[in-house]
Amino acid sequence: DINYLNPIIFFRPVEFSLASPDNALMGANTKINIINNIMFYGQFILDDLDIKRSKDSTGFILNKYGYQLGIKSYNFAKVEGLNLLAEYNRVRPYVYAHKTPLQNYSHYSQPIAHPYGANFYEFVGMAAYNYKRFSFNIKVNIANYGADNDTTNWGGNIFLSEYQAQRGSNSYGNEVGQGIATDLFFGEATIKYYINPASNINVFLSVAHRKLNSINENYNNTLITFGIKTDMFNFYNDF
Repeated sequence: DINYLNPIIFFRPVEFSLASPDNALMGANTKINIINNIMFYGQFILDDLDIKRSKDSTGFILNKYGYQLGIKSYNFAKVEGLNLLAEYNRVRPYVYAHKTPLQNYSHYSQPIAHPYGANFYEFVGMAAYNYKRFSFNIKVNIANYGADNDTTNWGGNIFLSEYQAQRGSNSYGNEVGQGIATDLFFGEATIKYYINPASNINVFLSVAHRKLNSINENYNNTLITFGIKTDMFNFYNDF
């Protein structure tokens, strides 16, 4: 479509209002430096919105949006090398999905926005402290999401058509966490000592704990890892 070459911002919402068959997402970012070394940040994603239908009842399936709220601090409380982060994420069911699954928000058969897909809320907490050649890191992830099985579509799996939604393609009463209620906890603590900071050669010890509870499955695992590694080369692929 030649109109994709139009550089004028907000053109896509206009095209959507003209019944374009394509899938479009809109988002917004914000970052505010509250005081020195403390920053508030957030994101908002809008997939579909039908205000008129929302007046009839709550939880309309096509009101698809999500948001992120977070705060982070560098050199917290004037302690050099102490960094903290707290973040909350919430995404409604069927966000990032589409009536045609090939037009969903994914790449290489993986969700682009979040590994849970949609239909979840989570809290993330991180703390890091660097002292001379030592590095200490703690990460905690607490999440609740509604899972699907082989015959249901409650809005978490973005690779399913929203036309196959469990309550129907124009249904009401869809809320975050519907489906198979699943609670997930993940915590990890890592300590590193840099033998050679120039090449990032370090020895490390890590303890991770993962706990998942639902009516279908339960996991409660602890993993202890230790070793030596270097980060001389960046082989990271951003997808």
